[in-house]
Amino acid sequence: MVRTGAIAQQDNFQGVFVANDKGDPVFVPITVSRTVNDKTEVKSGLTRNEFVLLSFPPGTRKVSKANGRP
Repeated sequence: MVRTGAIAQQDNFQGVFVANDKGDPVFVPITVSRTVNDKTEVKSGLTRNEFVLLSFPPGTRKVSKANGRP
Protein backbone atom coordinates (compact mmCIF):
# COMPACT_ATOMS: atom_id res chain seq x y z
CA MET A 1 0.00 0.00 0.00
CA VAL A 2 1.13 3.53 -0.77
CA ARG A 3 -0.47 6.88 -0.18
CA THR A 4 -2.57 7.72 -3.21
CA GLY A 5 -1.02 11.20 -3.30
CA ALA A 6 2.40 9.65 -3.99
CA ILE A 7 1.24 8.19 -7.31
CA ALA A 8 2.34 10.17 -10.37
CA GLN A 9 2.10 9.94 -14.17
CA GLN A 10 5.23 9.98 -16.32
CA ASP A 11 5.37 9.13 -20.03
CA ASN A 12 1.92 7.47 -19.86
CA PHE A 13 2.99 5.26 -16.95
CA GLN A 14 1.58 5.32 -13.45
CA GLY A 15 4.24 5.11 -10.76
CA VAL A 16 5.88 6.54 -7.69
CA PHE A 17 9.15 8.23 -6.91
CA VAL A 18 11.51 6.31 -4.64
CA ALA A 19 14.82 7.39 -3.14
CA ASN A 20 17.87 5.75 -4.70
CA ASP A 21 21.00 4.94 -2.70
CA LYS A 22 22.11 8.60 -2.94
CA GLY A 23 18.70 9.88 -1.82
CA ASP A 24 17.77 11.17 -5.27
CA PRO A 25 14.21 10.58 -6.55
CA VAL A 26 13.77 7.90 -9.22
CA PHE A 27 10.47 7.18 -10.97
CA VAL A 28 9.34 3.54 -10.67
CA PRO A 29 6.37 2.33 -12.76
CA ILE A 30 3.78 0.40 -10.74
CA THR A 31 0.59 -1.55 -11.29
CA VAL A 32 -2.16 -0.67 -8.85
CA SER A 33 -5.32 -2.34 -7.65
CA ARG A 34 -7.91 -0.82 -5.35
CA THR A 35 -7.93 2.44 -3.44
CA VAL A 36 -9.31 2.72 0.09
CA ASN A 37 -9.47 6.18 1.63
CA ASP A 38 -6.02 7.71 1.01
CA LYS A 39 -4.14 4.45 0.30
CA THR A 40 -3.75 2.48 -2.95
CA GLU A 41 -2.74 -1.16 -3.21
CA VAL A 42 0.34 -1.78 -5.36
CA LYS A 43 0.19 -5.08 -7.26
CA SER A 44 3.65 -4.87 -8.82
CA GLY A 45 6.65 -2.63 -9.30
CA LEU A 46 7.82 -2.10 -5.71
CA THR A 47 9.72 -4.13 -3.17
CA ARG A 48 9.17 -3.84 0.56
CA ASN A 49 12.57 -2.16 0.99
CA GLU A 50 11.94 0.91 -1.17
CA PHE A 51 11.26 4.31 0.38
CA VAL A 52 8.37 5.98 -1.49
CA LEU A 53 8.62 9.76 -1.56
CA LEU A 54 5.59 11.90 -0.84
CA SER A 55 7.49 15.04 -1.82
CA PHE A 56 10.86 15.79 -3.35
CA PRO A 57 13.87 16.57 -1.16
CA PRO A 58 14.97 20.22 -1.58
CA GLY A 59 16.85 20.82 -4.83
CA THR A 60 16.02 17.45 -6.43
CA ARG A 61 12.81 18.23 -8.33
CA LYS A 62 13.29 18.70 -12.05
CA VAL A 63 11.29 21.61 -13.41
CA SER A 64 9.52 21.16 -16.75
CA LYS A 65 9.83 23.83 -19.39
CA ALA A 66 6.67 24.78 -21.27
CA ASN A 67 7.28 24.90 -25.04
CA GLY A 68 11.03 24.94 -24.49
CA ARG A 69 10.93 28.13 -22.42
CA PRO A 70 12.51 28.45 -18.98
